[in-house]
Amino acid sequence: MKPILEVKKVSKLFGGLPAVNNVSFDLAENEILGLIGPNGAGKTTLFNLISGYHEISKGDILYRGHKISGFLPEQVCSQGIVRTFQVVKPFGEMTVEENVMVGAFCRTADPNRARVKAQETINFVGLDKYAAMQARNLTIADRKRLEFARALATEPKILMLDEVMAGLRPNEVDDSLELIRKVRASGITIIIVEHIMRAIMTICERILVLDHGELIAEGTPQEVTSNKKVIEAYLGKEESADV
Repeated sequence: MKPILEVKKVSKLFGGLPAVNNVSFDLAENEILGLIGPNGAGKTTLFNLISGYHEISKGDILYRGHKISGFLPEQVCSQGIVRTFQVVKPFGEMTVEENVMVGAFCRTADPNRARVKAQETINFVGLDKYAAMQARNLTIADRKRLEFARALATEPKILMLDEVMAGLRPNEVDDSLELIRKVRASGITIIIVEHIMRAIMTICERILVLDHGELIAEGTPQEVTSNKKVIEAYLGKEESADV
């Protein structure tokens, strides 16, 4: 089966220095793919390249066999690829429902249809009792759930999650994992960046590891956690020699 997404030798240079360097991978439809690496490894930059927030310096990205390199973020979103952000910034003065309607307007200009889609999505993520609340009054965990909902309201085929569990308590992490499974069960393919290893090793079938912008390992959670290059990237060569 042809991959839903193909990243082909993609690089991004900032001032001549590579933030992402010659990265290639395929994403299978309905897969949950993890993307890990130390701080500054290039994970969010790679997300920005796929979603159109940064222009690619070299390489190509294909969605369902068609080139999307050079597309603007709104064009990428309209194709069915949407991302969340590390720092959650809802429209604070707007209600939860109105925030999610913003995502729904990706597919319709009709406010009534957008409202219906927002209500369905809010119910799906479990925020229905907060629908009329101003977003600024939500807890961090519920703001992250709102970020989920706003992305899902765009009706994506690929959902890119950037540290959606950062700052959550263990029980809230478990709730997020359950929501991710529910999203995948609805037919959406997922790429997830996360620093909480317990979470990403639990939820992902396959993991990519970036270090200094380069793809240094790829495989199952068990394969990457036992990979010497991965251990060195996280612990340093001296410390990893004792592992």
